[in-house]
Amino acid sequence: MPEIWEEKVATLSPPKPLHMAEERASKKNAHGRKRFQSAGDAQDAVVMLDAGGAIQDLTPAARRLLDYHPEQPFKPSFFSHVHTKDLYRVMRDVAEMAFHGRRKADWTLRLRTGVGRWHWFSATVGNQLDDPERGIRIYLTDSQA
Repeated sequence: MPEIWEEKVATLSPPKPLHMAEERASKKNAHGRKRFQSAGDAQDAVVMLDAGGAIQDLTPAARRLLDYHPEQPFKPSFFSHVHTKDLYRVMRDVAEMAFHGRRKADWTLRLRTGVGRWHWFSATVGNQLDDPERGIRIYLTDSQA
């Protein structure tokens, strides 16, 4: 029995470092960034999610609005950026979009910025999951401005 485990352990490859995973995600999302720029909305603060709430892409304007430097890592789950008191509503709406085809939602919510502070934003959310090249599109604006 131990021999079998030794064979299996020997065939396992070591986990890939996080920076390699980020590079792969960056290459995967390069097409999405081009889509943002070609659509003429690169000046808009837009976050694209998949059906599970994972961030697929964000525009440079979204990074600036959220106080993230271009090279600063961004947690891949959108929900990890949402304040606890706003989380249920956001998760419910994303789930309704993913599973029931809900088309849109509007939120006023707190998001954690790149400097670790909570800030109020207004969000207009559109479901574009029916197009395989798109996802859930969130337009952010600063509600404190």
